[in-house]
Amino acid sequence: TLNVRKNTDGVLAKLIVLPNQITILKSGESKLVKILTLDANNIGVPSSIVIKQPNIDGIDYGSFSTYKITTDSNGIGDVNFTAPSTLRGLVDINKSIIFRDTKTLSESNLTISYKKNLNDNSADYEIGLTQSSDIAVDDSGELYVSIFKTGLPDQMIENANVLEVNVTSDYNNMVYFHENNESNSSGLTYSNKAQEAFSLFTKHVAGVIVVDISAKINDGKNDIVIKKSFPVVINAGEMASMSMFLARSELDSTLNIYKDFYTLHAVDKYGNSVKAGSVVHPTLINGVKVESLNMLGTGKLIAGSNATFEDNTTDHNFTTIDKSDRLIVLPSKTMKDKKYLGNWDITEINSSASKLTLFDKLDKNSTDGLRYVIGNEKRVVYANGTSNIALATIQAVNRKYETDENGNLQFI
Repeated sequence: TLNVRKNTDGVLAKLIVLPNQITILKSGESKLVKILTLDANNIGVPSSIVIKQPNIDGIDYGSFSTYKITTDSNGIGDVNFTAPSTLRGLVDINKSIIFRDTKTLSESNLTISYKKNLNDNSADYEIGLTQSSDIAVDDSGELYVSIFKTGLPDQMIENANVLEVNVTSDYNNMVYFHENNESNSSGLTYSNKAQEAFSLFTKHVAGVIVVDISAKINDGKNDIVIKKSFPVVINAGEMASMSMFLARSELDSTLNIYKDFYTLHAVDKYGNSVKAGSVVHPTLINGVKVESLNMLGTGKLIAGSNATFEDNTTDHNFTTIDKSDRLIVLPSKTMKDKKYLGNWDITEINSSASKLTLFDKLDKNSTDGLRYVIGNEKRVVYANGTSNIALATIQAVNRKYETDENGNLQFI
């Protein structure tokens, strides 16, 4: 089965403000606002968002901690809104604040409602959501809900005052709440607990979801309802495959050399781009010394604290190999375990036995039938009876061999 997902190339498609409406009941109170910048597949797109706050009437409606937010590699950013020192003249007024992406000019609104505090103590309590670790596709993670005094996360509400809590998410294609029952994604309901842990089960799609929590509580006098929404990142799984294409070629007139710019794209087994910061080490062999490239490879890796590699077939001679060379084990239809594929550094050479001692260890069992190539960045080119060294090197464009938020690594 080939899993194909639309490549949106990191283009912002969704600008989400959480919450999209806040109610101000007290002067000087603070509200945290989350901003999500996502592509069409709910993958984070790092973006620059500006806040447009109309203030043409000279009235103090409050202020934000910053008016320019840069979302991270998951497409998440936050900003604090602080109510003005007095609400005089603001009661029963709604103010619309515009959040705008500086690149696409996409917009989303936040409505601020100013109300008189008449037996409404909803501002006295808030909902928190935390997680113990990252959550990946095809897995589960523990999330923790808490209800506490506003600004005092250690002061929980009394259990008996928690009348009903509902935890839901509209992202049914990505998560579900009931183990062994993916079709039931209606969420969870519980009561009489100021703190509660639950498992969130993931499907095969990575990205950012929103978990919505609504709690009916008693503040000691009245029953009130508080609500809050939280972004949760679902990471891609382990790197399973890569593709590479030539982006462009150009002549560096200063060095008088040609440069080829490549893009490498890495995905998990479901086709999700790997998360930002995944390490990839591209390796170049320009001058090949020994190779076994047919589908029935003749190389053998032997497990040990320093792995060894050998090829006892008569047509493979290791006498030309030196320690500056590198061994690259290539995949085939039957040999594709990532534990032995890729680049191996050479520390010792026994050319008479066609055996190499390698720098890294190999934990799993010895493996034979491997396709491989040995060589380095130098290649001798003969022309008009003379020999010249053709040298090729490889390096990441930004000097960091890590994927970006789209699962890409650019190198030269």
